[in-house]
Amino acid sequence: MSLPIRPAALLTRAEEAYRARRWAEALAHAEAGLAAPGDLRSALLRYKALALIRLGRADEAEELLTELMVEAPDGAFMAEVAAAMAG
Repeated sequence: MSLPIRPAALLTRAEEAYRARRWAEALAHAEAGLAAPGDLRSALLRYKALALIRLGRADEAEELLTELMVEAPDGAFMAEVAAAMAG
């Protein structure tokens, strides 16, 4: 039996997949990380939202972006979101 993958490892995988333009893979890793207990919710939400945008599913990302604005009011991630939306 295999051990569950930790959210930190899933976050790393989501980030690596996103940077490599493997949007569906990034989304899958972010969703798996969000399903596991841990304190990386904001970072995982960020990659989930970015992957959804890149997959042409911006409408699904909208609610996540609203959550992120509440969790990370400095909006540091918004520049990356704008770049993703621009293509």
